[in-house]
Amino acid sequence: MNVSIIVPVFNEEKYIFSQLEKVERVRHTLFEYSEIIIVNDGSSDGTEAKINQFIATVPLDKNSEVIVLHNDVNQGKGACLKLGIKKASNEFIIIQDADLEYSPDDWADLIKPIQDNHADVVYGSRFIGEKPHRILYFWHYAGNRIITFFSNLFTDMNLSDVNCGYKVFPRNSIDIEKLHEKRFAIDVEITIMLSNKPNLRFYEVGIGYYGREKNEGKKTTWSDGVKALYSVFKYGDPKKIPFVNFLTKISPNIYFLIFFTWATILRLTQYFARGSFWLDECTIALNLRDRNYAELLQPLDYNQVAPIGFLLTTKFFINHLGQNELSYRIIPAFSGVFSIVLLYLFVRKFATTRIALIGSFIFIFPIVFTYYSAEVKQYMSDSFFTLAILYLYFQFFHKQESIPKAILLGVFGGLFIGFSNIIIIILTSIGIYGIISLIRSFSVNRLLSYTFLGAIWLLSFFQYYTHFIKNHSNEQGMQNYWANFFAPIPTSFADLLWVPDNLWYFFKQWLGHHGSTWMPFLLLIIAIYLCFRKKQYRYLFLLLPMVIHVILSMFKLYPFDNKRLILYLAPLLITFISVGIYQLSAHFKYALLATILFTWIVTARPRQEAEYWFNHKPRREHIRPVLNYISENIQDGDKIYIYYGSIRAFRFYKSWFGLDRYESIEGFPEGRRPEEFVQQIEDMEGRTWILFSHMNDPNGVKYIEDMVADIGIKDQHIGEGSKTYLVSFP
Repeated sequence: MNVSIIVPVFNEEKYIFSQLEKVERVRHTLFEYSEIIIVNDGSSDGTEAKINQFIATVPLDKNSEVIVLHNDVNQGKGACLKLGIKKASNEFIIIQDADLEYSPDDWADLIKPIQDNHADVVYGSRFIGEKPHRILYFWHYAGNRIITFFSNLFTDMNLSDVNCGYKVFPRNSIDIEKLHEKRFAIDVEITIMLSNKPNLRFYEVGIGYYGREKNEGKKTTWSDGVKALYSVFKYGDPKKIPFVNFLTKISPNIYFLIFFTWATILRLTQYFARGSFWLDECTIALNLRDRNYAELLQPLDYNQVAPIGFLLTTKFFINHLGQNELSYRIIPAFSGVFSIVLLYLFVRKFATTRIALIGSFIFIFPIVFTYYSAEVKQYMSDSFFTLAILYLYFQFFHKQESIPKAILLGVFGGLFIGFSNIIIIILTSIGIYGIISLIRSFSVNRLLSYTFLGAIWLLSFFQYYTHFIKNHSNEQGMQNYWANFFAPIPTSFADLLWVPDNLWYFFKQWLGHHGSTWMPFLLLIIAIYLCFRKKQYRYLFLLLPMVIHVILSMFKLYPFDNKRLILYLAPLLITFISVGIYQLSAHFKYALLATILFTWIVTARPRQEAEYWFNHKPRREHIRPVLNYISENIQDGDKIYIYYGSIRAFRFYKSWFGLDRYESIEGFPEGRRPEEFVQQIEDMEGRTWILFSHMNDPNGVKYIEDMVADIGIKDQHIGEGSKTYLVSFP
């Protein structure tokens, strides 16, 4: 057996002479023909002098040559091995580190499977066998196991130590020009290259390991581990992973069907389990219950504002499905379930099928969508109609413009204005996009088509604005309520940070990323950068509604609340994040696997939260069981004191439990009317049920609880976000 022993060395003055002496001694024992190729990697200590000292001791032998190569500057282990392999002239290569961590005495075990004609490639392993190995750093071990695991995943082998410095392999099995790694990741690259060669038989044998600590000259760091892991994904062949082959054969529509089913289960589970209305829901529900269709066209009670289409449609379902929470919440539930369908259809047409699948998967899990799919509010339907008009535009009109299609799309857009207060922002975005498209590719037909489309939308909005928005009696109340949620006109650096701060909060609180907010935010930045770099400007359209919304907010026309009012932007931001994942994955050799990995990482926290909600089904202010308890235990002559935050819920539900026939006292708000609040409590007499929900004023709650504790509680029932005490006032 003839071998070339490659010894990469960098600043090993302390060990190199001893190690080379061992190499010289063992090679004469084991090999008929051998050469030592020492690659001095720009050492700056006395390493070169020690190498020269060793050469002076080696007797001349035509069968045992010593070759010394030099790099002028340090380039890394990978560069040294590439240089050494290129120079090698013998049949087999042995890699020998220059320090004393590995002993050449183990060569006999390494080459035996080859000599016995059982193997073509043999790896040493520090983790098998009975030879001694030094106990050192746990995290180095853990990192090595992770790298080895993923290496095995991509090579379909069961190595135990891919980073081991001892490897024996045929010289002609390495394509020198295809080796790229310059540092320690070369171990992974060589392994993957060898695994791709047909008919090579791999063996692994246990070796001794006499590891060094950092103060003894160990040079690998955590960054080398990261680079090695990156190299696994860079050079590995996912076709060797059975499930990857399986995944590539599945139709995209099957994937989407799985995603849709998953999202539907999460949304509907919360829809059916949500329980009682909380304060805000009760406020809108009272208007829906107490008004007929015509009256819903007038300004609502309790300073409420909602799209006319949303109100009328919800009223229709209430009339036909009965007075229950499910009837009131059916529009949000429908919107939550089918928004993912529209997202998939729109993005598949606007971008690519893979981006559509990424976006659909991300869209499944954020709790914000599950939450607003089970609340009597229009925010989830805002997302639904946003995606609906975008899908209709890109599917049936964009690049297929005609006057009949313009009229049809105009009618849809006009109807959607009545169902969503924010749809005008989306229509404006489409209009700007259409104007840009028209400028780039002008034709009279396109001009007329867009003119008809814009005219219908403007007329529809004008009619809606005139009848339902202009001079609305609740307008000032809404302005006051949202006063702190208007964007500032930039006059300082802090003003410029207002939008990023709000987006950060949006990702943190409403896309379910809390401690990992940086991940989707970073992907957003990457997507913007890559769109400019690759001149894929069309994707920036996804950010245009946000830009328009911010401008409107600056002029106090529409607040930019970082929760509900920009929820319609979430599908667009998710799509843009999906663009970032798609474009980033394209930089990897196997983009599909990178896409799966990035998407899985991005959804890690949202999936965890979705699982919690699915298992625990949290309810916000579940007042019905408390009211039922009062109904079953109340006596003639009892009164009901209703804490201020519970008033609207009690008004809505009291007839359900026959409590409208008992005397009820509606409490004053402690925060705004403290004297009246206290006086009302002090004037209480007789047996009284004190009802709590929406306990947002802890001072008021504490005052009442301290007082009833002194008097004595005769009965009580504690629910989810709601409770009651029975007290006999003197």
